[in-house]
Amino acid sequence: MQLLLRPLLLTLLSLALLTLTAQTQAARIGFGNTWADYSSYTEAGFVIDTNTGSVRVNNAFAPFDYAAHPSAGFTSTSWMTLEATDQALFNLVSLELLEATSSPAPYSLIIRGIYADDSTVSQTLTLDGVAGSQLFTLAESFTTLKRVEFLANPSNAYATENVQLDNIQVRRSAPEPGTALGSLLLLTALIAGRRRRQRTPV
Repeated sequence: MQLLLRPLLLTLLSLALLTLTAQTQAARIGFGNTWADYSSYTEAGFVIDTNTGSVRVNNAFAPFDYAAHPSAGFTSTSWMTLEATDQALFNLVSLELLEATSSPAPYSLIIRGIYADDSTVSQTLTLDGVAGSQLFTLAESFTTLKRVEFLANPSNAYATENVQLDNIQVRRSAPEPGTALGSLLLLTALIAGRRRRQRTPV
């Protein structure tokens, strides 16, 4: 019986470790290859919404990859949000921005992350005014977020920020180390207890 239980224990521990690894798996939201308006856009286990109009995906602007913006543009009354479809916490790692216009300008967005307790972290990203995409890496504090908001920058000179989002890199947040370790120890203890019971003479 011990010979049978040992592989089972190793298998269950391996599955637990794989589960914990999967919870920190990275994902990229690249907006596919379809020109369309969506009431909400879902990809890689995440959903992007807008508070007004639709989420517009097209490849109309340099570098002509598919990217997204609110159909009304980014304004004081029009923005987009990002959440995990299962409401899990996640980290925002990086994203690309590009000028959604034939006349590029130094448009700007505020990226605001909302934590589980509703406190926030913000970072302002400003384009260089040259046609094409720019890669921005978010601060390390953009972790364990329940939602991200993409907002027009009220300090900028433009009523509409003609910006598209592309290649959003996210990573699901890992469980707290104590929680992960506790789960593994509990699993080990349960299996060990079962082994002891099976060895006890009747």
